[in-house]
Amino acid sequence: MLPAPRSDAAQATGQWFSDPVWWPLRVESRVDCTMHNPGCPDHHRFWGVDVIPTGQRQGRPLSQAGVFAMGAGIAHIGEAHGKPCGFGGATDFGTWVWVDHGGGVVSKYGHLSVIAITDGEHVAAGDRLGTVGNTGDASKLYCDENYLDFQVRRDGISGPSVEFSTKGTGTPDGQLLGCAASGTRSWPHDLGTGVERIDALPKHAVVPAGGADCLPDAGLTVVPGEVEVKALSGDDSLTGVWDDVPLGTDALRVELDRYEPHAQEWADPAHEQWRDMPAGSHWAEFSHLSDRFKYRMRVWFHDAHGWGTHSNWAAGRPD
Repeated sequence: MLPAPRSDAAQATGQWFSDPVWWPLRVESRVDCTMHNPGCPDHHRFWGVDVIPTGQRQGRPLSQAGVFAMGAGIAHIGEAHGKPCGFGGATDFGTWVWVDHGGGVVSKYGHLSVIAITDGEHVAAGDRLGTVGNTGDASKLYCDENYLDFQVRRDGISGPSVEFSTKGTGTPDGQLLGCAASGTRSWPHDLGTGVERIDALPKHAVVPAGGADCLPDAGLTVVPGEVEVKALSGDDSLTGVWDDVPLGTDALRVELDRYEPHAQEWADPAHEQWRDMPAGSHWAEFSHLSDRFKYRMRVWFHDAHGWGTHSNWAAGRPD
């Protein structure tokens, strides 16, 4: 679903997010390995795609193709100085960045040669994040080609990888969007291969070059709302209660963070929890919590743009 226009008041707000639904390269590229695709001898153990700009081997120069944000959000640097090709481990992403799209949904971009963002920067869908590279690659056999490994995760950067989706609500359709001369296209449905999911594209399948003309304007994405949530304490539990649900909400998630006294900070990824709720819900309970810790929670609301609307943080301690 493509982002729909919003009011001028919404466009004036400074913080925004949108779903990661756009193909991250604009040059012609060839699919290498995914999680299940035919023809690949070494599949990923997670949902994700290796994609190689076309025509790099046999003495041709390495591609300097840009890597672009799959959606709007807050960009972060995962590793600024990844190991050179041939010196990384089997799970090493080299130089990599990621974008927080709200609601615990993030996109991750690995093996870059150059980073083009600063940590914490707001980016729009299609903004340049960096340049393809081969940093962190475990084998020197492939140092004569640059490539991108990209993926989408839920429940934060340490959460599980998930199949791609243009729906944005956690229901995968296996598609991503691209800009072609004829307008917005859906890959791989519009590639003419008969394959309907990116994960099923055979090794060496070609994705054509694209542009940015059909990308949504940054000001048309979802913005934080004024919904207030209250945290009510119970026996080994904390319940969040809220009255309002923004118009157009089609999915809802509740985020729970634990305060770590020794580190004196919130949001230790090992203890962060997420709860999917029906769109019309007005409360959510987290149980089996320790009264030795303080917790905080907030509610994220999803609509046609993404997970950008969220409540305040509400803090409490179980009884």
